[in-house]
Amino acid sequence: MGKLSFPGLIPGKSMFKDGESFVPSCEKGYRVAKPENSRLSCQQGRWIGQMPPCTGDRCKDPPPPIANGHIAHFTGEHASIARYECKEFYTLQQSQNTQVQCLFGEWKGRLPVCKDTRCYFKDLKKKMGLSTESLKVTNHNEYLDVLCGHEYTPTGERPLCFEGRWNERVLSPCRERNCEISMIRNGALTVRRLGPRYLTWNGWVRDDIYDEIPVGTEILSGHMRHLHCFEGYSVQGSGSSVLPITCQKGKWYPEPVCLPHGEPYVARVVTAASTLKPSVPKIVAVAEVTSTESTLKFSTLATQLPTSSNTTGKDVDQPHTVIVTENNNVTESCHCEYNSPDKNLVAYAGNELVQNGSKVKFNCTVKFHCKEIGYYRLTGPKEMTCTDCRPFHSAAYPECKEPVYGNTAIFFDENLKVLPDGTLSLKQGVTVRLTCIGNIRYPSWTYPKAENVHTHYEAQSTQDGIVYSTLLDIVEPSSKQDGKYSCAMEGYYPTIINIKVFDPDMRCPLLEEGNKFIIEYDRDRLPNSTAKFDCKKLGQTIIGANVLTCLMDGHWSAGTPDCTDITCPEFTEYEDMVVEYSKQQKVGSIATFFCGSGDASGTSKCLETGVWSAQMPSCSRKEVLCPTLDETKFQVVYDGERKVASQAKISCLSTLRKLNGSDVLRCLENGRWSDVPDCIDIECRAFQANEDMEIQYTQDRKVGSSANFHCFSPGVLSGKSTLKCLSNGDWSGDKPSCLRPSCSLKSLHEGLPENIVIGGDQPNDDVIPYGTSLPLACEDGLRPEGRDGLRPEAKCSEDQKWKIPSVRCVSGCGRIPKPANSQLIIEPEKDLYVFGESAKFSCPTGHTLTSELQLVVCLSNTWSAEEFPDCKNV
Repeated sequence: MGKLSFPGLIPGKSMFKDGESFVPSCEKGYRVAKPENSRLSCQQGRWIGQMPPCTGDRCKDPPPPIANGHIAHFTGEHASIARYECKEFYTLQQSQNTQVQCLFGEWKGRLPVCKDTRCYFKDLKKKMGLSTESLKVTNHNEYLDVLCGHEYTPTGERPLCFEGRWNERVLSPCRERNCEISMIRNGALTVRRLGPRYLTWNGWVRDDIYDEIPVGTEILSGHMRHLHCFEGYSVQGSGSSVLPITCQKGKWYPEPVCLPHGEPYVARVVTAASTLKPSVPKIVAVAEVTSTESTLKFSTLATQLPTSSNTTGKDVDQPHTVIVTENNNVTESCHCEYNSPDKNLVAYAGNELVQNGSKVKFNCTVKFHCKEIGYYRLTGPKEMTCTDCRPFHSAAYPECKEPVYGNTAIFFDENLKVLPDGTLSLKQGVTVRLTCIGNIRYPSWTYPKAENVHTHYEAQSTQDGIVYSTLLDIVEPSSKQDGKYSCAMEGYYPTIINIKVFDPDMRCPLLEEGNKFIIEYDRDRLPNSTAKFDCKKLGQTIIGANVLTCLMDGHWSAGTPDCTDITCPEFTEYEDMVVEYSKQQKVGSIATFFCGSGDASGTSKCLETGVWSAQMPSCSRKEVLCPTLDETKFQVVYDGERKVASQAKISCLSTLRKLNGSDVLRCLENGRWSDVPDCIDIECRAFQANEDMEIQYTQDRKVGSSANFHCFSPGVLSGKSTLKCLSNGDWSGDKPSCLRPSCSLKSLHEGLPENIVIGGDQPNDDVIPYGTSLPLACEDGLRPEGRDGLRPEAKCSEDQKWKIPSVRCVSGCGRIPKPANSQLIIEPEKDLYVFGESAKFSCPTGHTLTSELQLVVCLSNTWSAEEFPDCKNV
């Protein structure tokens, strides 16, 4: 009987008798492996036929398409992968996790993306001054074609387009044009500096010196210089001979014009090209300011445009007149940042308080006064104007200084209120007392001539001395008491305050509600009353101050605020969620959430508080199953039903094979197992070869193979000569080694004949390597004599024993020494001469001996002469 269980096989009966057969049927996603020969039969407990009977089904439909690309190749076979290509200017973004594979009759996986490699003008971060002519698309690995507007000039920087993203440098491709110093009629552009100090009655002072800037010098945009008009001339005829002007995009603001004192200034008329119909008169307003009037007068100037002879009612390019704004002011979006180091300094721009960190608009003037008027003294400029669109310089701010010896201080009661410009406001008919204090003598008051003003004197002794007070009572004041009030001790600088008397019934003007506001007034717009603003439309909120205060001078404390729509924040979308809004996230807007299937999964409403009524939901996914693993190759144990995040532990069916990867697989969200390994033959590692040993393997180091070791002569093997490769991939033992033979120095000493010793330097080690020869010598000064008269040596042989030659010790003389390259002839010449032997000296033809000695005789162990001759040239 046989049991049948294969992946994808529709189970029938599980057991079959010997000789039974059947035609298999496969589950969805599988197909019969060989339809023409699919029958299986059970024979002697084994199945005969195609194994496994079912295999993964083919994909009948083509793979899904991709945007900006097409399908380049696919086969539709199970486990095959579709290949995509992108159209021109697009590149394929594909990885192991973004591929489409045919699995069990369906295309699975995440589609690759064709990414646009071109770059677009809208994605530039630094595009200040770039002309709209630069809007064309830039291809990959190309630079932006930089075209700057007429008020800008190229910096030389060109952004590079690389794979759809701009590679931008530090500088913008365009910068504002600089201003070139040119000749100015009746004046010059200068740089201001402080002149040398000199002494006056008021102490040491310095004058401003204006150095003329050479014509042709370039001034960077945003930088300021001073226009200095020559004697008899003033800036735009205003009466002032010096005015700071600023370079803005290649032009000076205000316009540098020097006119005779009192001559009215007419704004410069600029001609530009515009598309206008011919024969249409253009009315232009021209601002005119005189030196005696502060009001702005307007006159009209009618200009008749020339008619083109070749036009017939169509729009043509004709010059027309454009006017510069009133007072030659320039509308700018920049600002100056306010940061005063003096905590006692108060600043107002109009009726609005300016605090540290506030941004003051271009051409706006900030006026100063001190917190405790009458006590602190304001030193420095009383106002500053934003002209260069940079933070105000710290040195430009005035200071509020405490009084010193000789200064007076003025104190007043709560009936006097401080206005934004530092003036003290006083209600008409309300009596007030001013107290002026001095520390040397009684101070005196100077004030407008009017009735009902009285002075009193008081003195008080304190620890610091006598304090002198002069009191000034203003009884039932009227507008006659308006003006400057000064108090000083004789010989010292005065303390000055300004008082303005207001009608207590004065009212601030009605504010325009329009269609935006609902305004609630209290106390009928009288001084110190308030006006509260609310937006009429639901879903809107106030921007700016929602409560204004009516000041004593009949003005409101700040400008009219504005209304803007309340909006809810944008939801953060994620991979499977898309959000669509109605009414641009305003109050009442509905946010609809769509999951990847396209079905709406919920909504949320934007409330009047600016928050959503519900949080973003989550998308539930359809259950994904990973396919069964190949059980003809692996032994598999699943820890679940092959769902996402479940695991499978695998091993190879054959004990002679092993996995080349992890044995634990994880089911991924895309319905695939993580990095399925393969089964490879188990091999034992190769041993490291060396010059003393030869290693031979059988069966390529697979399980059951052998490693045979052999040492080259004269090496001797130490260890096993054969090792087996085991099923765990390890060898059955450690690698053997080859040992070289050696001899013992001690055994040499023991084997030497009597009176024979080792000559020369004695070895330090007792172990002497194979093949080493050691010279032998005689004791008592005798000379050793070996066979054939050779110098005897003991040699370590392969059998680790010393070979000692036959040697005898005789008396005699050694070799006669002579210099290198010597021509001396010694007969006979040998290493050892016995007692009584002689040696004769001679020289070749052309040479002669250096001494008369021609013969020496060996006397016991020494020669008959101590010195020997040599040969020299005749």
